[in-house]
Amino acid sequence: MAAGDAEPVGGGRRLTTATAAQRWRAEHHDPDGVTVVALGVRPGRVREESAAELLAALAPDQAWGVVDARSKRRDCTRWIAAVGARRPLDALAVGGLFDTSEPGTVLGLGVPVAWIDGVPASRVAWAAALAEHLPEGTTWA
Repeated sequence: MAAGDAEPVGGGRRLTTATAAQRWRAEHHDPDGVTVVALGVRPGRVREESAAELLAALAPDQAWGVVDARSKRRDCTRWIAAVGARRPLDALAVGGLFDTSEPGTVLGLGVPVAWIDGVPASRVAWAAALAEHLPEGTTWA
């Protein structure tokens, strides 16, 4: 890697440019293996644009985003669009779902929800999350 393309982090390196990400992908891509890459992307136009470039350069087989269900829907939608501008997200991992009064909002973000509050987004998990917010006296038929 060229100087300035990567920074040492723990036992590995942090890619900081799209060029470095493309080089890393070319050198480390194993069609029979699995590689997990995490991009920490806080809100902010410059950070989101940089993440979109890195994500596209890494060319992952899958790309998941992580959103907080307590955030405003418009903010989540904008973040998803910005980070996935060059390589759309395939799924979302959602945190804070059991801490929001409107857990179903994340279902309208345009990306499938695959993980909620640390568990797979199964029918049972969704039923539990949504049932907590049914009006008092609601009965199941």
